[in-house]
Amino acid sequence: MSTSGKGTAVMRRSSRLAIGILLALVCILASGTATAYAVEVPGAPAWLTPPGGYTASYATITLVPGSSTSSMTLFLNGASLGTRECTTGVAVSFGRAAMPAGISTLVAVASNGALTSSWEYRVRRIEHPWATCIIIDKSDYRLYWIRNGELVKSYRIAVGKRSTQTPNAVWKVGRKERTPPRGVYGPRKLRLFRRVVYHTRAGRHAYRYKYTNYGIHGTNQPWVIGTMASHGCIRLTNTQILDLWPQVPLGTLVQTRP
Repeated sequence: MSTSGKGTAVMRRSSRLAIGILLALVCILASGTATAYAVEVPGAPAWLTPPGGYTASYATITLVPGSSTSSMTLFLNGASLGTRECTTGVAVSFGRAAMPAGISTLVAVASNGALTSSWEYRVRRIEHPWATCIIIDKSDYRLYWIRNGELVKSYRIAVGKRSTQTPNAVWKVGRKERTPPRGVYGPRKLRLFRRVVYHTRAGRHAYRYKYTNYGIHGTNQPWVIGTMASHGCIRLTNTQILDLWPQVPLGTLVQTRP
């Protein structure tokens, strides 16, 4: 066989081999065994903090990445708060951020290097006159526990009936009481002392706090939460008051407002 003939035979064998490999790949793809090569779109993250769509003056923002996520970039009202490398299911923090008044939009952009997805979360800032305090919003049936400028917890509550309304006032936690768990107050009560204004001899305004029967406590009627049901006190579920009670120091200021 001539040299040119040998070369032609080699080329034919190479062509048949290439065609065979190509056909094998087509068969693999057709059989579905190549799905391992598909890239999944990053799943939605879970927002741990700020809690429940509310925030205070500051928020430590923590998320748990969704499926197929290797990095996340976070934006607050369009401004980047940074990018974090992450692992699916492992919480990642973007640190403490100052929160503007009103409603803010947080956007998390999740990526796995090939695909990205974005997820929006809206939060409303609760205005508070002191860095550490309890705010009672009667119209929202909400109690906000704020510590060092950050919202720790938000609870659904019951407030006073129309005939025995919860006064709009400033108070402080004057006593922390353990109450009979099966009683009307549930297992715990934060006794509220009401701020009153008086005039000093120098003609100045001053404050003192007066003992009252008002308080923040549990209830043996959990179905009334979210309504006007009490004689003026603030009611939480027994589970919630057991959660809140140990966190709140004596002397904590409380504001009840419409």
